[in-house]
Amino acid sequence: MAAMRPRRLWRWRPSGQGVATALVVLFCGGLVAYPIVYLVAESLNTGDPGTFPPESIGLDNFTNLIEDSRIISNTAFVACVSTVMALGSFAAALVLGVPGRFFVITKSLSPAV
Repeated sequence: MAAMRPRRLWRWRPSGQGVATALVVLFCGGLVAYPIVYLVAESLNTGDPGTFPPESIGLDNFTNLIEDSRIISNTAFVACVSTVMALGSFAAALVLGVPGRFFVITKSLSPAV
């Protein structure tokens, strides 16, 4: 009878590139997720705005937003003006052939992003 070899269990070993990729993805995900969580927490904060985490939580900020139309109109105005300015500088850089126009185009569109 032939000698039986010991059965080798399959073991997964991550490669160095896989570990590095996972760490970079986790880090970038944290950079994206933290500000979003912070903004949601602060939007629900009805107590002292300087404390984090919030002491009291509620929807009072959103009811004030609906009742005061100046807030929404100011936000819409700033968004529209910044978009027009960004597109205007983009068009001027393309039409005038400004030296370093790719830098101008990049910087003019960054507020829109």
